[in-house]
Amino acid sequence: MSSIMPEVMTISYPFLIRNDAELNEVMNRIRSDLDTRIQRNGFVTLAWAHAGWVKIFSKTPVYTPSDLRRLKLGSGTEEEMLQAFRIMGYQMVSTSLTQVITDLNSGKVDAIYQSPIYAASGQIFGIARNMANVSIAPFMGGILMNETAWRRIPDRYKNELLAICKRMEREIERSIINLENETISTMVRYGLQINQLSPQQTQEWYDDTARYENRLVGSVFNREYYQRISSILAEYRRGR
Repeated sequence: MSSIMPEVMTISYPFLIRNDAELNEVMNRIRSDLDTRIQRNGFVTLAWAHAGWVKIFSKTPVYTPSDLRRLKLGSGTEEEMLQAFRIMGYQMVSTSLTQVITDLNSGKVDAIYQSPIYAASGQIFGIARNMANVSIAPFMGGILMNETAWRRIPDRYKNELLAICKRMEREIERSIINLENETISTMVRYGLQINQLSPQQTQEWYDDTARYENRLVGSVFNREYYQRISSILAEYRRGR
């Protein structure tokens, strides 16, 4: 989705959106605009999907940003995230989803950020046996159709198709939440250690990332969407 609309990556700005409730609030407020902009780029959004949260998996325990900066952090995701973590002073190593196990075994990589579901299915947790109990960012995806294909669908079917996709969206979100929780429990049974952060340590991640706002916003992440999301979150947190 980010290749069609780069601004969408701002949703994954590290440590900006911190839980499911905040993500729901943000998406409820900006989704219509995102859909409009995606359509301008030649696609129709049939559904959005929240596929869990990106976590830190490491060979040694990680509780604070300084712990992670001592490690070689592998990245196999979007270039924007790789660039963002480099700006924040982490030792970034480019790897791929097919190469990460080899890189962890060889010592080329000491840690990786990834969704728990992939960490389990790819057996990453068998080597990187620690998971910091803090969420870096929501792992977002969606179902898109190019406008040429959409126009070929008879108009009388479009509302029904969109309604079906909306139901799928809700079902996927519920199933992913359950699957992520079950996956983490399964990994724990097979040796994963969850590094439980104190409130002070969790806040340290938020404060540390905030120090780099001027370098991240406008270069790596879209300034307009960052400001909109930040404003939505500030209003939401005040009202809780």
